[in-house]
Formats: sequence, C-alpha cells, structure tokens
Amino acid sequence: IMYFGDVYMPLYVEKKPPRVEVYSLATNSWRTIRNNAGYYANDTFSSVFLNEAVHWFASKTGEESSANVVLLFDFNSEKFGEIMLPIISNLRLIEGCYIWVMREYGMVESWTKQYSIVPRTEKSDSSFRNK
Repeated sequence: IMYFGDVYMPLYVEKKPPRVEVYSLATNSWRTIRNNAGYYANDTFSSVFLNEAVHWFASKTGEESSANVVLLFDFNSEKFGEIMLPIISNLRLIEGCYIWVMREYGMVESWTKQYSIVPRTEKSDSSFRNK
C-alpha cells in the first residue's frame, strides 16, 4: 500500500486514495488492485499476518474518521475487509495499557479484555490487574 499524503493523512487519503499493488512470484510482476479507499493504516510497520490476511490498525477517513478498526487484506480473495475493535466506554487510554483478545476470529462480540496495566496511584497498590 503506497500512501501519497502529508502529515494529516485522513483528509488527504480522501482526496488521493492509496495505491495498492500485489507482487506475484508466478509472473514476477506487480499489478494494481482495487484499493482500500476510506481507510488509512495508522501504523503500516506493525502488521500481523493471520488467516491468510495481513492486518493493520486503521482509521476511517471523512466524517467517521474517529472510528478505528482492524483493516485486513485477504490474499486469497485480494479484497480488503474490516474488523471492528471492541467498544470501550469510560476508559482513558492514556492512563494505561489494556490487552484484548478476540476469542473467535472476525466475531466482534468475542472481544474480551484480558488485562489492564495501569500506573500506580495513591488509591491503588497494584500496577497490574486481571480484567
């Protein structure tokens, strides 16, 4: 995925979508495929390959730019998809680290918070809590 953007990627991706190419070992060539217009990968260097697809944390562009998802590219179908992240309420992410596990791949309802790692405060003795 090649982004042609500036520092503020969400607005720029709407104007000029990324170019997506797949390299084929069989033909020793690159070919352009339909892109993931409407999304931009937040960190293209932290990708994960699972279930024949590569996954990135991504954000939607435009009016829904605050909606974060896991963007995926399936190598078999050569199509993009998305997996919604768990709904987190009343949680200030800068105050800790939260470990979530998706129990059943692709099932948003199966997200389960495993651990909360939060800094020690005067009110709390522990810096590591289970759920």
